[in-house]
Amino acid sequence: MAVQHGDLAGAKARLEESLAIRRKLAQANPTSAQAQRDVSVSLDKLGKLAVQAGDLSGARARFEEGLVINRKLARADPTSTLIQRGVGVSLHRLGEVAVKAGDLAGAKARFEEGLVIFRKLAQANPMSAEAQRDLIVALAQLGHVAKDRALLREALQIAHGLAQAERLAPTDHGMLETIAKAIDSLP
Repeated sequence: MAVQHGDLAGAKARLEESLAIRRKLAQANPTSAQAQRDVSVSLDKLGKLAVQAGDLSGARARFEEGLVINRKLARADPTSTLIQRGVGVSLHRLGEVAVKAGDLAGAKARFEEGLVIFRKLAQANPMSAEAQRDLIVALAQLGHVAKDRALLREALQIAHGLAQAERLAPTDHGMLETIAKAIDSLP
C-alpha cells in the first residue's frame, strides 16, 4: 500500500523489516526450502522497489542475491517448476536492470539464460498459460535486445495462439500490439 501511495521510503522500510524477519527464519531452519524461497521473494520485492526508485545498483544487488538463492534451491530440487521459474524470473529482472543501465550485452546474456529455462517449462507444461506467457515475455525481451525478428515472431505466434484459445489474460492482450510494433521497428 505504501508503494501505491507513493511512499517508497516507507515501503522500503517495511520490506527491509520483512526481509530481516525472513532471514532469521531461514537461518533458524536452513533446510527449509520455503524459508529460503521467502528470502528470495523479499529480495525480489526490494529489487523491484529499487528499480522504481531509480537505484539500479541496489536493484542489481538484490536480484543477484535472490538469483544465488534460487540457483541453490534449483540444484537441490531440479524437478520443481516453481523453483526453476524463480531462477528464470531472477534472470529476467537482472536483464531488465541491465537494459536500464545500458548494458545490452549483459541483458542479452541474462535473457538468453532465462529463455532456456522458460522454454523448458513451457514445453513441459503446454497447457499452463503462465508458462506460455513467461515464454512469450522471454522471447520478446531477448528478441528486442538482440534485434532478432525470429524470436519476436515466435513470441507473437504463441501470444496469438493463447488469444485464440481464450487463454491470454485480458491484461496481456496489449502484448500482441507491442510485439508486432517491435517486429515492425526492426530494419
